[in-house]
Amino acid sequence: MVNIPTGSFMQFKGKFCSNNTYFYVKDRKEQKPNKPEKYLISIEQGNFNYISSLYGVEKTDTTEVFKFDYFGEFYLLHYEESLVEISKTEI
Repeated sequence: MVNIPTGSFMQFKGKFCSNNTYFYVKDRKEQKPNKPEKYLISIEQGNFNYISSLYGVEKTDTTEVFKFDYFGEFYLLHYEESLVEISKTEI
């Protein structure tokens, strides 16, 4: 199980790091009708972990906001050109 960090993180091309764990916002190679386009993974010490699909909540010219869950905890991910912010939220 991965600790989902909360706070602000510098990101580059969908990759950001917290406590020696790298997180990636990825696009699905094949779009599936029941899955959103983006998902979140982590890699820690060479171990790959699928975190969650990212469900779009809001989109502006500079920011995309996604909701995701991990082991019963709900989070918001604010995705900007060079910054990612993650916060806990309610359903």
